[in-house]
Amino acid sequence: MSCNLKAILPSDIILGSDDLVLHQISLQDILLIRKYRNHENPAKETCRPLVHRNDREYEEYASNMINSGTTFLFGIYTKQENGNEKIIGQISISDYNSRNQSVEAGYLLIQEYRKNGYMKLAMEKMCAFLFTETPINKIYAQTGEFNGSSIKLLDSLHFSCDACLRQHHELDGILYDDCIYSLIKSDWEKMNLS
Repeated sequence: MSCNLKAILPSDIILGSDDLVLHQISLQDILLIRKYRNHENPAKETCRPLVHRNDREYEEYASNMINSGTTFLFGIYTKQENGNEKIIGQISISDYNSRNQSVEAGYLLIQEYRKNGYMKLAMEKMCAFLFTETPINKIYAQTGEFNGSSIKLLDSLHFSCDACLRQHHELDGILYDDCIYSLIKSDWEKMNLS
């Protein structure tokens, strides 16, 4: 059973750099991401059963997710010249297990912002925060073998491929393997000390 993330993640977290800011996402920004990504195939992102929701149902679902305590959503924002922020993606932290001190990470960017290094920078900031400011010992992520961009990202962040779930991810009628990657705090510390 997942534990409540509110016990370890304050809602006022702000992680940033010169170009990027991460903080708890608003419902309005979740809905904006959905609008920008409406044309994309959600079956690429998850091996779990797909639930098709109309706008009202999705808004209720997203609101419940924000308030549940079992998922924390970081919005990924670029800094604009006028000082405002523009939403470009999100990172979800979920399935907090207080016994083995692990969380699952999920991530997505609006298509026009991909291949610019934004997600790598955002994930680096998020990993650094979780490993230095919380009791988290392991961050893991699951991705389909067909998702070369996701695998390349995880490799670049020094996540290790721990397991392969054979024929676990259906996409367009084909069953692909799903890969589980993880980053352990001690490995992250070694990389950041050298």
